[in-house]
Amino acid sequence: MIIISHEKLDKAMEFYYILNQTEFYFIFIPFETYDIIDFFKIPGIGNRYHITSFNIDLFPLDNDLISAEKDGSFRQIYVDNDITSIAELAESFLKLELCFGKIKHKYIKGDRAKLFCDLVEKKEQETNLKTTDEILGMIVFDRNVDFLTPFSSNYTFEGLLDEHFGINKGCIIIENSYLNVNENAKGKKEDNRKAIYNLASNNANLLQNEIRCMNYLDANRYMNDLQNYYLNQKKEDSKDLKKLQSDIATFQYFIKNYKNPMIINRRFITKFIDENHKEDNMIYRAKEGIFLSGALPSNLKLFYDDYINEKKDFFKLINLFILESLTQGYIRDFATFKRDILNIYGYQNILLLRDLEKIGLINEKPPLIKIPTQTFYQQIRDKLNLISPYADNIKSRYQDCSYIYQGYCPIILRLIERAIEGKWGKNKDIISKIPGETIFPEDESEIIKPPSEKKVHTIFVVFVGGVSYNEIEGIRFINRNLKLMYDKNKEKNPNSTRIQLIIVTNEILNKNKIFKSLGQDFSGPNYTFKKLHDDIEKEKKDKEKLKGKK
Repeated sequence: MIIISHEKLDKAMEFYYILNQTEFYFIFIPFETYDIIDFFKIPGIGNRYHITSFNIDLFPLDNDLISAEKDGSFRQIYVDNDITSIAELAESFLKLELCFGKIKHKYIKGDRAKLFCDLVEKKEQETNLKTTDEILGMIVFDRNVDFLTPFSSNYTFEGLLDEHFGINKGCIIIENSYLNVNENAKGKKEDNRKAIYNLASNNANLLQNEIRCMNYLDANRYMNDLQNYYLNQKKEDSKDLKKLQSDIATFQYFIKNYKNPMIINRRFITKFIDENHKEDNMIYRAKEGIFLSGALPSNLKLFYDDYINEKKDFFKLINLFILESLTQGYIRDFATFKRDILNIYGYQNILLLRDLEKIGLINEKPPLIKIPTQTFYQQIRDKLNLISPYADNIKSRYQDCSYIYQGYCPIILRLIERAIEGKWGKNKDIISKIPGETIFPEDESEIIKPPSEKKVHTIFVVFVGGVSYNEIEGIRFINRNLKLMYDKNKEKNPNSTRIQLIIVTNEILNKNKIFKSLGQDFSGPNYTFKKLHDDIEKEKKDKEKLKGKK
């Protein structure tokens, strides 16, 4: 029996000459495709084989995160208008319901979210699923409910890990020098060989679970305080034998569970600090913060002109254009900037700009249409309190979701808060202004006071079209606050309950993946007018040098 993945299909030709003499069973993970079936129809390959598959629909990447890991589903849904990945997610979600029962309470925001729920409901009727109280409810979002968040800068520890290294299936691939805990980085040669580092929260990685949704600077302070706490326990003198044994056991626990992860994570944080505190990045983030506040940065046109002329990071430039478009309603003088971008960065980028305009991430103000004094984003910002009201209160700041983005709370996180508080009905007017269908339970009281006697009630948060790691960390931040509140209340009320949010999605997104999935790469060099001009000037100088030598 041979078990192979799709990538190894080309290796199957190695068995071509022995298939006629041996009986084989091919099990494909996560599923077989028509290409695989056609391969085995090649004349002369033999008939002594059996094809089957071990279907994997949803991968549990962590104890609160389930993903179909369908790379490219964002482009399929929003550029190609292909609903295949939505149907596949609905099929996979039904298998969850087959385990737990039909979910009664549903919050839905967005047209594609409604399509997903319609497909799930159709399959529920086909299988005669009965409603149960095993799962309290589900909140389903279309990705276009909040396009702003994936394009905003990361500040959480795990969000920055994804931005710098790219998290894939809960792991990152990094240089061995990060993981060598016995090596002092100063004055020694770095080991550039690649290694896999697992980020999943489990008993072997307690520290990761504690700092993943923290601001990277707060994570650094937390590790310092944790280390000082355990080291001070070791140094404390005591004549009490039991106290001494307890201190030693505590210190051994620290060495086993925290010492090495602290060394590794401090190296990550050092990298983040070095990168984020560069002058160009600080200026960029300052302008981004002004956009998120709903205002317009001063001297913006001059900033764009200088950025383009100096040919700085292209995707950061486009990212800033997207933020301006989504928060201001349109991009000022975009026709001029578009011409300069194509001349300086290359005409191959016209395909990326085309896709961004098609999705609605970049909008140019039509010449005859008057832009309202207050944009859609500014209305949402005020009504849903997206900008933190706790800027001067340090204690409250750490309890609000705006902590994730240093003062800005993503729209989706506010909607999740309103849902678990049973307040979508009270906020119906403003929620309805967000594009797409709005559906919520007629009676939201059961969300606040579930009829079941369970201590922990689960709500699935489904993202149709992908979710970013900063949103994941925001939901974990909400989970953490709900647990802290539960721990505090159960001392007074033993019958108190809490809600646990579990994320379900097509794929994990970040801005780099989105940019990579859009547009189309040309084969061959990307030639621009600037490159043509530079080549002509170089040719002239070469000819002058030759004349001088003669």
